[in-house]
Order: sequence, then C-alpha cells, then structure tokens
Amino acid sequence: MMNEHIYSDEQVSISASAAVLDGISYPIATISEVFILDRRPERDGQTKAASPIFSVIYCTAMFSAAGLLALYCSQMSEPANTVLSLPGFIAGGVLSVALFILVICLADKLTDQNHTDCEQNLPDYTLVIATRAGYRSAISSHDRWYIERIEGCIQYAISLSAKAQKKSKNLCSIC
Repeated sequence: MMNEHIYSDEQVSISASAAVLDGISYPIATISEVFILDRRPERDGQTKAASPIFSVIYCTAMFSAAGLLALYCSQMSEPANTVLSLPGFIAGGVLSVALFILVICLADKLTDQNHTDCEQNLPDYTLVIATRAGYRSAISSHDRWYIERIEGCIQYAISLSAKAQKKSKNLCSIC
C-alpha cells in the first residue's frame, strides 16, 4: 500500500510514500502542509496607479482644446470681436467628451498591455510544500487546474500515509 502510484507526468510523480516535483523528492511522511500561492498581478493596482497620470493629461488636453476651439469659433463668427460665442463652447464641450473617451480607451489599452506582460513573465500559481525544514516552492504553472490537481494528489497521499501510520500504531499496541 505504501508504494501505491497516484499520479505522474513529465514533471511530477506522486506515490503514497513520496512526491517527486521538478526532480526534487519529498517524502510524504515529512509533508505537513500543501497550499497554492496565487502570484497573479493585481490589475486594480495598475489601473489605480495609471489613473492620476491620465487625469492630468486629460484635463490639460480638455481645457487646451476647448479654449482653442472656442477662440477659433468666436473668431470665425465675429472676426473683430474676441468675445467667446455659444457655438464655440458647444464645440469645445463635444471635443472634450471625445478626448475623454480617447484617453480612457488609451488608459485601458496600456494597463491591459502591462497586465499581459506580467502574465507572460511570471507563473501564476505555485504549489508550496511545508516540511520540518520549512516552506518550499515545489512547482509553478500558469495552469491553476494543473496545480490544484497536484495539490489534491499530495493531500490524498498524506491521508494514505496517515492511515498507514494509524494501522501500524494499532498493531503495536496489540503486541
């Protein structure tokens, strides 16, 4: 029963007595805890960091464009008079809304690109194993389902090991 094979693939081999992950062997009896560390970058933090920059850019562009457009429209309607006209304000408002939509789309695109770059460089999920020697990152992957499967197999092996130890203790107490 202690040599029962539970799971194996190219990087992982798990039996009731040992787990071999990325070429490192962990005796099941020494594993006290197994958990998944989620290392995905937080998108909300990136968006919040980019927001003040784009707000300043937007406000500057909005007021500049609205002012220039209003001045241009007022000069077109009454060349000698520099007083701003209602059509100038309306055109400036339309332009500022268009600029606002453009800046929001640009901010979203840039933060999506930063998020994608982070995803490509770092594995999203890491299986951490705790032994008497401490915590160790055993295997990492972008595929959460794969890491969860390995975690479940190791927990199953731990339960088999605990049952085997319980049986051996019961046998010794009878003797």
